[in-house]
Amino acid sequence: MTAAAPRLLVVTDADLLPTSRGAGRTLLNLLSGWPADAVRVITCVRGQPSTDTHGHGIVDVGWRLHGGLHERLLPLIGDMNAQAMALHPLDTSVLTKFRPDILLVVPSSPAALVLGARWAEAVRVPSVTWLMDDWVQQHGGRWITGSADATARQLLHKNAGWLVISDCLGDELARWMGIERPSLVVHNAVTIGDPPAALTAARSGTFRLRYAGSVWPMHADALLLIARAVAVRRAAGDDIEFVLNTDARGWELHEEVWRETGTIHDGLVAYESLRGVLGESDLLVVASSFEAQHARMTRSSVQTKITDYLAAGRAILNVGPAEGACAGFLQSRDIALHVDVPDVAAAADVLRLALARRASLKEIAERGWAVCVRDHEIGAVSARMTDFLAGLARQNA
Repeated sequence: MTAAAPRLLVVTDADLLPTSRGAGRTLLNLLSGWPADAVRVITCVRGQPSTDTHGHGIVDVGWRLHGGLHERLLPLIGDMNAQAMALHPLDTSVLTKFRPDILLVVPSSPAALVLGARWAEAVRVPSVTWLMDDWVQQHGGRWITGSADATARQLLHKNAGWLVISDCLGDELARWMGIERPSLVVHNAVTIGDPPAALTAARSGTFRLRYAGSVWPMHADALLLIARAVAVRRAAGDDIEFVLNTDARGWELHEEVWRETGTIHDGLVAYESLRGVLGESDLLVVASSFEAQHARMTRSSVQTKITDYLAAGRAILNVGPAEGACAGFLQSRDIALHVDVPDVAAAADVLRLALARRASLKEIAERGWAVCVRDHEIGAVSARMTDFLAGLARQNA
């Protein structure tokens, strides 16, 4: 039986706008299960509304550098936004009106990490950190009075429990910290309604691959690989295309390759329209870097787009190392095709087989939909998270 939802004080730098993607979208989806008066969010990212789409209040701490100035100072004196979070007086006045049961820290930058660590010391309730990937060890970061490594150690040791995006990340945190904490794997949750039309709508005409989302270094080389593989198949006479639903930055950073390979830029898609657009595809691409410099991210991050893809009713093509978290998640459930070596010819051969067996992709999509319904429906995921957090709160009562 699901416990009553504990009152959450959330410290984050996740974007909680209606247009949010990635970590912000995942957090918004999970917070949808909490009443408006049961959550307060403290943010250190600019441009956030006073309430999120669920009516949860958001407080902006301010006092940070913006844009180019922060980037110019970074190599000279370190992360000044993290420094600001470390030195500015902590405003705990929110606690006079809001009595939390749990502090939930959801950081994706040193600034949010520092702010979360300070709040964990300030409040008299259990704290929990939710990491979406192993960004602290991957990217690190320093400032005048501290470092991401030292701050993460302080916070994770203080925590009563951890939320993680993958079993791999949970294992890595325990190894890195040298301690055990109660932990729960929480993936992006999705709304389940009627089965998507794509499950029964056979594809014909141009064979279409699609990637939806931002293009970061942890994705880029794998996406460029598949773009080149699509170009090889087209040169061989196949009617095939690769569509990127990404922002201008994701297109412009690699525009030369996108144009050389005939990749189509179709812009970002609003979240409420995403499922329908994804359904207009044969294969939905999940991309994880093959490069050693991004290995920690590849090993630890089960990307949030996976469950959105599963809910769309089309088959997934995973591009990335077999030891990656995405590959493991999809392989263990047998719900994707895989390109697991950074070789254009090998990738093109996987696409050749997919084209030849186009009708069989429906079976992969059906298995994916069943997994999505069973494990990732927003109510069920929220209930598991509620039970976990409520249990930690009870231990402190």
